[in-house]
This record gives sequence, C-alpha cells and structure tokens, in this order.
Amino acid sequence: NKPVNLIVPFPPGGAADQPTRLLAQALASVWKQPAVVMTRAGAGGAVGMAAVATSPPDGHTLVATNPALLILPEADRLFGRTPAFDRSQFVPLGLLVEVQPL
Repeated sequence: NKPVNLIVPFPPGGAADQPTRLLAQALASVWKQPAVVMTRAGAGGAVGMAAVATSPPDGHTLVATNPALLILPEADRLFGRTPAFDRSQFVPLGLLVEVQPL
C-alpha cells in the first residue's frame, strides 16, 4: 500500500545496483506500487546496512547486498567498536544474482 525502498549499500552503477534496478522495475509492475532504488554507499557497505537495520520492520525497506557484509558487526567487535547493526536484524529473501566461474 506504499512504495518499497530497495537499499543498495554500494555506489551507483555497480554490480549490486544494476540488477536491483531491474528487480525494482519488475516489482513495481507486479505490485502496482513504486519500488525505489536508493544507493547508500559508505564505510564498506556499513552505512546502507545500518540504514536498513534501523528502518521499521514493516517490509517496505529491503536491501540488495553481498551476503558477506553480514560479517561487518563481527569485524566491529573484533576491533572494539560498537556494531551499527546485528545479523539478527535481517531475514534473507532470495538470491538475486549468481556469478558462475568461467
């Protein structure tokens, strides 16, 4: 009943941004609601991940990312920093892109 935000925690035009824009177009046509791609780059992906983790858990904010970014809270703890988010704040929905070796 309202737009869905698809957060990409990397710069525009990258490997996560491009397929997310295609997905947003498809979702918008199916849902008849806007699906807005927002790039939130910074701190190696932590800025965008924290933005999603602190958004309301209402299903209207999704993240399109590399699953490896879920290790960021552990890296923060390793270096004595307070993590901006925790892995438990995310629920995986599906695989968007798979890269096959040549």
